[in-house]
Amino acid sequence: MALASLAAAAAIVTGGRAAATRAALHPFVLVLAGLALVGALSSLWTTGFADDALEWALLPAGYAALAAAVLATADAATTRTVLLTSLAACASVSGVVGLLGAATFSEPQAFRPVGSWRPAGTIEYVPGLALLTVCALPALLRALCSEHRGAWVVASPAVVAGAVLGLSHSRLEVALALGVAGWAVAAPGRTLRAPR
Repeated sequence: MALASLAAAAAIVTGGRAAATRAALHPFVLVLAGLALVGALSSLWTTGFADDALEWALLPAGYAALAAAVLATADAATTRTVLLTSLAACASVSGVVGLLGAATFSEPQAFRPVGSWRPAGTIEYVPGLALLTVCALPALLRALCSEHRGAWVVASPAVVAGAVLGLSHSRLEVALALGVAGWAVAAPGRTLRAPR
């Protein structure tokens, strides 16, 4: 939620007040914000724990903030950059939480289904964290291959991604990661904006 809010704030700063207002009044954002509001209000009458209802309300609120961030940007390149950076940041933070949970044997940030501890992160689901990591790989690979002087900063999230995928023991996500890497090697000009 915090990272989605930061992405929305960055998009509002780069897009301007008019774009931010247009994005906030978009029907998709309004529906997600309405779901978050109803979820938060349901904590008043729920028979279960009120914290669970409030926690559920954060999910559509985060999606609303992310949708507003994407809708507030003016051009496709900025939209792509904001979205991919947000995705990579979410995967990296959740991955660090999962790796710390696996190192300290802490549930629900990590689980031990069969023998070894596997990182689950803030998602609290091992395959979900691994899939989020696979989705962040294109952004991480593109940043690693850029000629920008600050590209080395991306090395830490890339190491986190590799550790999460290696410890997840999920054959599907590892196969998907190999597919992303294979596509990057096969067509580096198109996928990474880098020469062979």
